[in-house]
Amino acid sequence: NRAASDAERREGERTVVAVARKIAEPEKQGDDIIAALPGASDLTAKSSLLMVLGRLGDGDGLPILREALSSKENGLKRAGILALSEWPNSTPINDLYQTAQNAEESSHQVLALRGYIALIDRLDDSTPSNEKTAHYKAAFELAKDSAEKRAALSGVGKVHSGEAFDLAAGYLSDSEVKSEAEIAVLENARWLRGELTQARIEVLKKIGESSDDERIKRAVKQMLPK
Repeated sequence: NRAASDAERREGERTVVAVARKIAEPEKQGDDIIAALPGASDLTAKSSLLMVLGRLGDGDGLPILREALSSKENGLKRAGILALSEWPNSTPINDLYQTAQNAEESSHQVLALRGYIALIDRLDDSTPSNEKTAHYKAAFELAKDSAEKRAALSGVGKVHSGEAFDLAAGYLSDSEVKSEAEIAVLENARWLRGELTQARIEVLKKIGESSDDERIKRAVKQMLPK
């Protein structure tokens, strides 16, 4: 059946990636995949090869994935989006952002936005927190449903800055993502501690009063100045 064949294909992709990664020179790991692409006879085969290229993160494969991203063929475009979403670092982050911003197909917009959010989390550790927060803010502006907002809030919680605290706090009144916003605010507050402004202390007090989660209420109580 379809589900079984999809599972087999994913397993096959993982196996190919594992074998390719054994090649000592990282810049050569994608060579065989790139060589095989012109002979791929159908969309399923091409999609699998593109997915392997994305997971390998071989720079030589990036132009190929970008070409798929700009394809007029919906299936190939989708494969390009999914493959770039698997990239092991944030290199194609702007490709996915622009696709999420400009996609004509709603399904492509959602996939690209989810990939964009995933790559924000893969930004280098040296990336300034305000830059990460700006990326998440851009993701929220493109989000059309709560699933993408939840994914973005999960990332915002890991930024650990005042700007991230404030961004998450802006979603406390959104009933669909209220609990995720509370957690993101608290995660940032833990890192701010002594640097909490009075305005941010008031936000925490409000969470302590209105949260539906007793664990969050207890966490807020421990965090507030005595």
